Amino acid sequence: MGDYRDILGHPTWVHDDGGDRPPLLLLHGGLGSSDVWAQYRDLFADRYRLVMFDRRGHGRTADTTPEFHHSSMADEVAAVIETLGIAPVHAVGFSDGCAVMLHLARNRPELLRSMVLLAVNFHVDGLIRPGVIPAFEANLVADSPGALHYARLSPDGAGHWPVVAAKGRRLALEEPTFTIDDVSVIAVPTLVLAADDDKMSIEHTAALYRALPNAQLAIVPNTSHAIAFEKPALVAQLISDFVEQPDRAPAVMPALRHRAERRRRPGDETSTARAPRRPRTEGPRNDPGPEAGRAQPGTT
Repeated sequence: MGDYRDILGHPTWVHDDGGDRPPLLLLHGGLGSSDVWAQYRDLFADRYRLVMFDRRGHGRTADTTPEFHHSSMADEVAAVIETLGIAPVHAVGFSDGCAVMLHLARNRPELLRSMVLLAVNFHVDGLIRPGVIPAFEANLVADSPGALHYARLSPDGAGHWPVVAAKGRRLALEEPTFTIDDVSVIAVPTLVLAADDDKMSIEHTAALYRALPNAQLAIVPNTSHAIAFEKPALVAQLISDFVEQPDRAPAVMPALRHRAERRRRPGDETSTARAPRRPRTEGPRNDPGPEAGRAQPGTT
């Protein structure tokens, strides 16, 4: 199913279907592995060249000494893309893999044709607290599903689980920390694909969608952070539809994107012009401003 490749000087488990189908890169979540995509191999059969790999300290790839950081994980992703020669590639990130994708899209956009952010938070303050943290930490104990999964796959063995669990906990509590301005410069076509009952608020998800200049949004009903497992057929169809047409098509009655779409029309010199503003004589409007969609920090 996969083999080890030298990625930035470290033996890294990589799966590559090969062949001449369009490549689709799938990134797992925090403390997980590429096994998260097992159902999707059948769902995407004969459609894409699937590429997956286990990041350092995850799945079948051994750990290294440094702490986990999304930025260094993005360097791994870039190296895999370049090693396999699949740029620009359509990519899907799940959970923690989304933060990795945001780093890559900001710093190496030429490597990406499009990206799907599945169950994403762009800032730690977007997490719904206090319920999320205890549920996350319950999966870090020695007999948890996460620990057993790690013990089954990792070349480091079950005894190394406390080390990577501590790294994963720190990462989840401290990263990501993107601002609206940080993500607003990302031009890569993006599908923000979210559950209606995830560990981050819908308002946080909507803020990301509105900030990205070339994004689409899908909220899947009756799903949670485990959306990838709960409705795999629907998620796969949404991903495929997006990959087939990652750039926004003209809408019949756009509202939120109306002005942005007008500004992008080539040859329309008037589309970017603004009429001079008349001096206000009335009181201030009840205008929440561009930051209104940002999720507020939860209580701890």
